Amino acid sequence: MREEATAVLGRCTRATARADTDCIYRYLGQGHEVGVEIPVIVEQTPLDESAGETLRAAFEREYHRLYEGIIPGVEVEILTWTLW
Repeated sequence: MREEATAVLGRCTRATARADTDCIYRYLGQGHEVGVEIPVIVEQTPLDESAGETLRAAFEREYHRLYEGIIPGVEVEILTWTLW
């Protein structure tokens, strides 16, 4: 996704352009979402099972910060990946 965005931007270089990557998450079945910045380790490695654990942990930290708790045992879904 980052490579495609860089190609579209054309003249921007890494020195002049900055990209942040976020995910929009929610617990399965919930109607509201939480935006969370993707941890750098996930951006730099292929997505495998350990990346899923890292992404879930990032979501649950933010969810806990917002709502003072998490919902154990409920699946988490990522609705959207954003690069901006």
